[in-house]
Amino acid sequence: MKRWIAMMLAAVLVFGCVSLGLSMKAQAAGTDPALAKITLGSGAQTEEEAEEKDPDDLEVVLEPGVIEGNIYENVSLNLGCQLEDGWEFLNEDEIAELNGTVSEQLEDFDYAGLLESGDTYTDMYAMGGSGLYMVGVQVEKIDATLSRLIDEDGYADLAMSLLQDSMDQFGLSDYTMEKATVNFCGEDRPAINVTGSVMGVADLYQYQVLIKRGDYMVLVMLQSVGEDIREEIGRCFYFLDQRPEDVEEPVEEDEAIHFIDAMGSDGTPAYIDLIGISDWVYRDGDKRYYAAEDESYLYIVSVTEDQLAEMSEEQVYWGRDEDSEDPPVYHLTGVMGTIDSDTREAFKEVFEIDD
Repeated sequence: MKRWIAMMLAAVLVFGCVSLGLSMKAQAAGTDPALAKITLGSGAQTEEEAEEKDPDDLEVVLEPGVIEGNIYENVSLNLGCQLEDGWEFLNEDEIAELNGTVSEQLEDFDYAGLLESGDTYTDMYAMGGSGLYMVGVQVEKIDATLSRLIDEDGYADLAMSLLQDSMDQFGLSDYTMEKATVNFCGEDRPAINVTGSVMGVADLYQYQVLIKRGDYMVLVMLQSVGEDIREEIGRCFYFLDQRPEDVEEPVEEDEAIHFIDAMGSDGTPAYIDLIGISDWVYRDGDKRYYAAEDESYLYIVSVTEDQLAEMSEEQVYWGRDEDSEDPPVYHLTGVMGTIDSDTREAFKEVFEIDD
């Protein structure tokens, strides 16, 4: 049942932008009088205001993004995403299938030409949480005339008017759709906020964050089911010109110093030779925090699923018989960071630590 629901949600995620792309072409051609109403809304610009823009702002040469390991980056969109463990990108063949192309043709594929035809291009799609969490990046070419008259806010008005009658076709009931402002990559961005129930068995939460790049509109999809963790999911994204220093910076074993010596130095490679690790104590989105112990201290750590799987013996440390030998030492290497107050409070409560 869970996988079936996840597949249904995937259809909802892709559908939202694809339907809009085909309709936007008709709107730009003047076939729907709703356009006149939209361009007079809060997100519209006059032609005089549009002409005041720097022409360079309207010239974007679209190129496909690149995925390496758990990192996606698209230079032409100035957008990147670093996924946590447990997430998986769709591969080249699967993305090609979404876009109706053949993967062997992607090297010479005319992305801009596809969008000029009025279609929407999916550049990235990833799933986590056994398919219940999703992110995606889709790009739509806006008609040149419309592009000069509309910004993200006006686009959201138009998009909602076109999508309102379509949700029922995909089993989404009791839904609401409204404009919202979402903190995305450290900036307040316009977004479409969709909540509802899929087939009456799962609560859906979706943001479509809007970013205008020249004559292209980028829609970043943040979606979760069962629990609303869209903001946490969105933290995996970053703008390339504000790229985090620690992205794609591997920890070198010979550079790591002991945790105690590295305290107070965020970003410093550090290690712990631990003999015990607890069940997770606090969760922030997909990141889980654990208590770890060596022969002298207790620590708060966040580890990957692969690392945790390697510590099966250390996981039974606190539940073993008193006369049992200590588990073997596990050399955990990572990067120092400051934990927030919510995490500290959770550990204080679980381990009954007084201020």
